[in-house]
Amino acid sequence: MKPSFKIALIYLLVGVLWILLSDRILELILEPLDIFEYKYYQSIKGVTYVTLTAILLYILVKKYHINLSNKINELEKLNEELNSQSKKLENSNRELEQIVFVASHDLQEPLRMISSFMTQLERKYISEVNDKGKKYIRFAIDGAERMKRIILDLLDFSEATKINEDDVELNMNQLMEKLVASHQKTIFEKEAKVTWDPMPSIIGKRVQLIQVFQNLLRNALSYHKEETSPEIHITFKEDKREYLFAIKDNGIGIKPRYQERIFNIFQRLHTHDEVAGTGMGLAISKKLVSNMGGKIWVESEEGKGSTFYFTIPKNQL
Repeated sequence: MKPSFKIALIYLLVGVLWILLSDRILELILEPLDIFEYKYYQSIKGVTYVTLTAILLYILVKKYHINLSNKINELEKLNEELNSQSKKLENSNRELEQIVFVASHDLQEPLRMISSFMTQLERKYISEVNDKGKKYIRFAIDGAERMKRIILDLLDFSEATKINEDDVELNMNQLMEKLVASHQKTIFEKEAKVTWDPMPSIIGKRVQLIQVFQNLLRNALSYHKEETSPEIHITFKEDKREYLFAIKDNGIGIKPRYQERIFNIFQRLHTHDEVAGTGMGLAISKKLVSNMGGKIWVESEEGKGSTFYFTIPKNQL
């Protein structure tokens, strides 16, 4: 029960009880003293009631004031602890991002050397190597390329929240056309069909929004049924607070227990041989959408495709 309601209820109960009992109480007190006169009766009742309620309210308010002060002190201590932990976490994240950044850059050079020398080995000495040797060389080159992709995705992930970008007016129909054009080779090879509803111009962050759409479109093109060409449709809705985008596909779908897990870093539901990739695209998308103040989720059923949703709050130029 809220303190304000509790005080009002007690005040009401005391008032009702005093009205019902005050006549009898005053008669018992004043008649023996032989000072009972009707003209003083109502005044005595009123003064007594005001005095009693004032004392009662003072006690109640003081009690709640003490409790409130204690809670404020507890909250201030908790806030100080949270600020301290937040600073430690920020420092830790900054150090971790720096380590990832430096390590990733340092790893790229030896990987380039490995890939370059293995390619040279394959080109110059392929005739002198047996089938098993050729297979091993191809594994080494493929492994180096996959490691390079992982490193680049790690850099993208660590840089996702560092993008300092202003909101601009975006023609979403033009953006969709450029998005499809950038994946034209894959769309042609897979005989995919990508469509979208007519969209208005919106206010948003161009680079981050394009990267989210690229990751989700690439994901929809990758996880399709072998016997079926990918069909992808992008829809758009808006209300007073936000824009809502949906990317629907006819792919392999996702089991319910995996629908949150797929947005975590390096979470893959299929092997590299089944579907190429590092498992970073959705994690990067989640980080970018969160950075823009929105949220992302998926609705899916295994074997019946998926629909990825994400929202972007409306901002004014």
